[in-house]
Amino acid sequence: MKSETRANWIFLAVFMAVMAPGLTIMTMKAYKKGAAGMNPPAPQSAVVYNDPNPANPALPRIVPPATSEFVDSIATQFLHLQSGLVRIGSGPDAKPVMSEKRSLQCIATGADGGAFHVALIGWNSKFAPLPSLFQFTAHRGAKEWPAKLNAYEQKMLTLDVRAELQRYGYMLPPDSVIWMILEVPGTDPIDSLEMRYSIDGKTLDDRINVAFAATTQPAKP
Repeated sequence: MKSETRANWIFLAVFMAVMAPGLTIMTMKAYKKGAAGMNPPAPQSAVVYNDPNPANPALPRIVPPATSEFVDSIATQFLHLQSGLVRIGSGPDAKPVMSEKRSLQCIATGADGGAFHVALIGWNSKFAPLPSLFQFTAHRGAKEWPAKLNAYEQKMLTLDVRAELQRYGYMLPPDSVIWMILEVPGTDPIDSLEMRYSIDGKTLDDRINVAFAATTQPAKP
């Protein structure tokens, strides 16, 4: 055996002796990771309040903390932007005021300047910040009133909010929401609000009971 060949074999043997412990550890870690991935996820005990199509609708609805803080930050903008608004649907003894299809969340109402105002968050991922696509009708008693979209803005969800919603089973939460302030003639509170949103030949109808005020304690995350 040539001296050069002998040196190569010696080098290879030393190299394997040095690397063997590290390779063993890496192999064990990969095995454990693969085994963990084969285990089914823990069963869900709750779903988030704004998920329109949860896998298990029978589970209780919850308001997770990061999402709650995100909505509170928008509510703070509302209260500074429009005088007369009063925050609703927040606090330990209240549930969020959601529309029937969970595309809208009402977070503040109030009268000012001869009109009644409603502050909303649009959660549907298809919503675009174009007021011409929205049509709102307010109901006050037996009468209908046009609701004018006075202010609106698109706001991106933070990564922690989207991750939190996904942890609770909302697999495709929106990347952004649309916050809106509507104006209804007259200062008396309205009972409900109907929305028609049309885009690309498709229409989404939804209805929200603005007078709704639940006092049931929501589930905690």
